[in-house]
Amino acid sequence: MPFFRNPPPAHAPVQTYDHTSIELDGFEVIVGTDPQGALDENQLAFLERIDKRARETKTALSDHFQAHRLAERATGTKDPAIKALCTLALPLLECQGPKLMPGALRLATAADDFLKTTDSGNGLDRKFAAEIRLRARETMQACIDKTVEGRRAKVTSPALAHSMRQRAQMMRQAFGVFPAGDEVGLDFILDAHGKAAYAFKPMSALAPRALSMNRLQFQLEQALSNALGIKFSAGYAHAQLVPMAGPWSGLQAGDPQSSRSRDHAKLGLLMQAPPGFDLCLSTPQGAEGAESAGRARLAQALNRSPGPVAMEALTLTALCAGETRAPLEGVLVDEAGRSWDLQPGRYLAEPPQGNREPATEPTTAAVKASVSSSADADPGMPMRRDLQRALSQLSASMNADAVAKRCSPTGRELDLVVKAMGLSGPAAAEAARALWPSDAVVQRCADRVRHLSDWAQSCVQLRERLLDEPAGDVEDLADLIERQSSLNWYVSALEKRTDA
Repeated sequence: MPFFRNPPPAHAPVQTYDHTSIELDGFEVIVGTDPQGALDENQLAFLERIDKRARETKTALSDHFQAHRLAERATGTKDPAIKALCTLALPLLECQGPKLMPGALRLATAADDFLKTTDSGNGLDRKFAAEIRLRARETMQACIDKTVEGRRAKVTSPALAHSMRQRAQMMRQAFGVFPAGDEVGLDFILDAHGKAAYAFKPMSALAPRALSMNRLQFQLEQALSNALGIKFSAGYAHAQLVPMAGPWSGLQAGDPQSSRSRDHAKLGLLMQAPPGFDLCLSTPQGAEGAESAGRARLAQALNRSPGPVAMEALTLTALCAGETRAPLEGVLVDEAGRSWDLQPGRYLAEPPQGNREPATEPTTAAVKASVSSSADADPGMPMRRDLQRALSQLSASMNADAVAKRCSPTGRELDLVVKAMGLSGPAAAEAARALWPSDAVVQRCADRVRHLSDWAQSCVQLRERLLDEPAGDVEDLADLIERQSSLNWYVSALEKRTDA
């Protein structure tokens, strides 16, 4: 095995054992075995058995550490904390089954304690402890994922709520929570790498509407995906109303809706991060400025503008909920432009009084007549044609009955809210149901989906009619149709008609 040391002085005695050495970056790298520190045959055989079983278990720890390396470090160090880390890691290399998770947790905790409390001048020891901590956490993450893998359920199914809650609780215990109550009124449950994996917002009057909006968004993505086989770019993030144990930010004193539910847990909205969402909020324990660095990254994610594709997805979601603009308050955007809307409940507000809905799609003659009047409209980004064709087919998948079904609470959710509000009696269920979107909100959503679908259909038809137009008119018409095929143009026209 290789050993690294500073080059010996010129007068140092010659090595008395077989070895090979080379100079590398100011160090002498010696490959060989020192008889004074050699392991006996039984120890070597034991380590070989561990390495063999480690290759079979294939954990994050066994992929990056070998038994011989840990044994050498344990025998060669004078630091009892490093020796203890090696002693905990060695049996974990071959561990599997129910003992793996608690063993990895003990190892990660010991590495945490070393990094927080040990004032070691040995940079290699600190790097070793940090590496051990990371691989132990990755091993725990794999155990957690395996525990709940393969469970598929409908978004309204209690089975999905149970599996989400179980996984989130295990991750909370293993990796901790980043409190963000001051910034967004919720807390983030972290994954093995300190990234935001779940967000938990204690129960409030907006939680049921946020849950309904989450399901409506799922229905939108499913409808678009099924229409023409396209993949909608938003990336669906599950949300469930569940009771979660532990202290949480954002709770108001004396608020009955944030009172204890069953199992002495807080009822709230548990939201899963969209696939691929990358926002690191936690650095290794003991690192200077770790808390402030996480808050700086959160502030940047809150203030970062969504990219064109993310903005298109957010705008479509808002339009299908009956809004004309996508509110960006509470929308996290990672460095790759992926968005996570943490405040979806604000979309499903009660409809304003006296607003008129937009008219039906324009005819070709109307389009020609509007060239001059629409020239100052914001062209935005022309919509992809596959997405536009998919939008034109939304009405069949998202009628009023389908929207109402998604927005309605399940019996389990009504029961949870009733208990959280401390209600009882025959009026309890109705009081809880009143928190969900009203019939007027549901109808407004269905109407807006229909109008959006009609608009997309008109854009598709107008493009197809270009071939029948005189050659001199095609260029102006093509430019106008491109501008009118953007969501920004549609929103602008919709707001003008609604305010008229």
